Amino acid sequence: MSDVRKMRIFAAEQIDVPDAFPGILKNFIKEIVRQQPEEMVTFSRQYFETLLKNRVDYAPDQSARVELNPKEFYLSHNDNIKDHYDLHEIIGEGALSRVRRSVHKISGIVRAVKVVRKEDLEFGERRKLLEEIELLKQLDHPNIGQVIEMYEDKKKIYFVNEMMHGGTLYERVTSDQHFNEIKAANVIRQLFSAINYLHQNSIVHGDVKPQNIHFKDQEDTIIKLIDFGTSRRVND
Repeated sequence: MSDVRKMRIFAAEQIDVPDAFPGILKNFIKEIVRQQPEEMVTFSRQYFETLLKNRVDYAPDQSARVELNPKEFYLSHNDNIKDHYDLHEIIGEGALSRVRRSVHKISGIVRAVKVVRKEDLEFGERRKLLEEIELLKQLDHPNIGQVIEMYEDKKKIYFVNEMMHGGTLYERVTSDQHFNEIKAANVIRQLFSAINYLHQNSIVHGDVKPQNIHFKDQEDTIIKLIDFGTSRRVND
C-alpha cells in the first residue's frame, strides 16, 4: 500500500461521527481507497446491496434496488483551483485549450488539467464544450477517460482529468518492435468494450483513432478512449 493510500485511510479513520449513516459512509470511502475500483458506479451498487443483505431487517422483496448515477460522483467547484492543485508544465495543446500536468495538494495524485480561456470561446463553442462535459459526467467505464471535476473562475474553465502516462496507441505501435497480434487483440477487445458501452447509451464517439486511444501507464496494457469533442447522443 502506497504512502498516499495509507495517509488517506488514516484521514478517513480520524473522522468523528455521531450517527450511523456517516459511519457507513466513512467505511465506504475507506473501501474505495483500499480497492481503487475502476467502475465506481458498479462497485458502489454492489457495496451497498451487500451491506443491506447483511442487515437483519433486510427484505429483498420489499427493498428497492440501489441505483447510482455516475453524475453523482462528479464535482463542480467555484473555488480557486490553485487552492487544490499545483499546476505545472504544459503537456498538450489544442485549438482552444492547453493541458497541464497537475498535482493534487492533499493526496499527491497527478492529474491532467485541461484549461480553456473563456474569451477564446464563441457561443457555439462554449455550448459544445459544456455538452461534452455533461456527456462525460454520465459515463463510467474502465476504458473511457474520466473527467473527475471542474473548476471555473472569471476567465477560465478547468477540467480535471485522470492522467495518462503511457502515450497514445499510435506512439506505442510505432515504437514497440514487439507489438504483436496478441497485444493488438488486447487493445481491440478493450476498445470494442468501450464503444459497445457508448452505443448502449446511445452515444457516438465520432473520432476513434490511434491518437485518441491512450495507455494508462508505460508498462500497462489498459487503454482509455479520450477526446469526446465530436461525440453526440443519438435518438433510438
